[in-house]
Amino acid sequence: MKTWMVLAALFLVAPGVLAQLPPDSVQLDKVKISEKVKSQDLDPVTLKPADPKLGTFEHKGMVYGMSDAASRTAFMKSPDAFAEQAAKARWEQNFINSMSVIWCPVTDEISPGGNTKWEKIGLTWESCCQFCNDTVQDDDFARGLDRLKVRAGKSWDLIGGAKYTEGAKSPVEGAIDLNAPAGEVAAAPAGEHDHGAAPAAATATCEPAYLKGADLKPTYAGGVAMIVENRCLDCHRTGGLAPMTLGTLGEIRKWQKNLKTHITNGTMPPWPAGTAGSFANGKNLTQKEKETLLAWIDAGYAPGEGAYAPAKKFGEWTIGEPSKTVALESYTIPSDDADHLRKAEVDLGVSEDQWIVAAEIQADAFLVLEVNGGPLGAFHKGQTAIQLPEGYGFRVKKGEKVPVSVYYTKEKGYEETDATTRIGVQFAKDAAAIKHEVLTERLANDDFTIKAGAEKAEVSATYTFAADGEILALNPVLRLRGKSVKATAKTPDGKTTELLNIAHWDNNYHFQYQLCAPVAAPKGTVVTLTAVYDNSAMNAANPDPKADVKAGLNGELLEGWMHYALTSGTATKTAMADCCEAPAKAKSIAGQ
Repeated sequence: MKTWMVLAALFLVAPGVLAQLPPDSVQLDKVKISEKVKSQDLDPVTLKPADPKLGTFEHKGMVYGMSDAASRTAFMKSPDAFAEQAAKARWEQNFINSMSVIWCPVTDEISPGGNTKWEKIGLTWESCCQFCNDTVQDDDFARGLDRLKVRAGKSWDLIGGAKYTEGAKSPVEGAIDLNAPAGEVAAAPAGEHDHGAAPAAATATCEPAYLKGADLKPTYAGGVAMIVENRCLDCHRTGGLAPMTLGTLGEIRKWQKNLKTHITNGTMPPWPAGTAGSFANGKNLTQKEKETLLAWIDAGYAPGEGAYAPAKKFGEWTIGEPSKTVALESYTIPSDDADHLRKAEVDLGVSEDQWIVAAEIQADAFLVLEVNGGPLGAFHKGQTAIQLPEGYGFRVKKGEKVPVSVYYTKEKGYEETDATTRIGVQFAKDAAAIKHEVLTERLANDDFTIKAGAEKAEVSATYTFAADGEILALNPVLRLRGKSVKATAKTPDGKTTELLNIAHWDNNYHFQYQLCAPVAAPKGTVVTLTAVYDNSAMNAANPDPKADVKAGLNGELLEGWMHYALTSGTATKTAMADCCEAPAKAKSIAGQ
């Protein structure tokens, strides 16, 4: 009972799958590699489909078919080698047949189902959202098949080499992340990915303020609407970044086919880093929220008693009515540019020094990749507003002009105009309540090259505290070739703390990650930002795996916008470096 008699019963999973989903997104019992191609269907010598007219033959309990009358004679000259060859070929074909039907060829992700199915190049594929339905091209299926072939081969190597344990969650490197956080994925084989003791993670946890004392009931009015208001409506509202609104019970029910899958898998709300409670502004659902939503769905979307009264008012600004708003002047991006950097200065026109406690930047998400304005906030796909902890503030002086950088990305050959970017800030009502000035540092590497075809190119950047301080938040920015990114802080006593770990980078979501509690950074503390890039054809988002890629415009980024405060000495304001043009913190040649 070896090889295929055993493999027919095995399950293969993709916990951290594939490109973009988090480590626990697909459980072991969700994906079965079925034995569609059986031993008698394939000629073990030619690896062509067997011709039933030529009959079958047996070897060690396995039945084989033939595509050529001479195959049996050839097989018997080296039976074990041909049996192994056939087993591998059958595994790979069955892997591809089983995975393609649940795999989106556009995004390279496991599909939650409920959308369009395509019959292309002899396989069944399924989309994961309307975006794929609208954008899929014939070439996507060919590239998807190429990626599945590579992953099929890698999965066979793990299984055939006795490295796969039934029940493990990480059998396929490249399709499944062997480096997912501890506790999410079974231990990798001895000798693999052994980088010594893992750094300690920041230990503080925090419960969302709106959940404190809340009695969530599995009805729309009794708990679900509150969850949706606090977890979904920042994006899923009129004027939000998401393609659909979820502001009413009726709107939510339109998406019921996918809702349960996304909640169970943790793919919505999107939050690539850490488990629930790891960050003060985390969007991922707590266990209590998941249980409430799933019970509500299973019970048939009960409306509950009475009407729900929202606590938030989603108007033009999610931070509430700003104390001050500024619109950037209209700006045209030349047709010959794909990526373009704009530098501007903003004068809030304040008559006296002010402390900013919240900021929001509004921009065209289809044109603007990021806006970084230091004390004026930041815009990234997925997050537009910053709310500082109580007692902290950005200081803006009377007459000060604050530098702002805008990174545009568009299709080359078309001129575009940005006439919509604007900034809103909230000033502290009581300046005396601000005890800590928040500063901004662009932790970046602007001098690296990723070699063509490199699957795991590592690049890093560092920042050293010149005085005692504390770290409040980090906002990493990579581009299309980003695979993962993490940030650590090493204090002078040699202790290393993990601040942030995004195991699966998604270019659609550039969040600021606000720590539950500030992390002490004594003088001499070194903060290191380390990113891994995939410049190979296995990366579905990669525009050209045959080209070397450099840092900067039309290339890749490694940025980490860090908010921090000094805890000793005089708080001196740090000038904000321009995006992509600051001196490099370190020089790297990646992908060697």
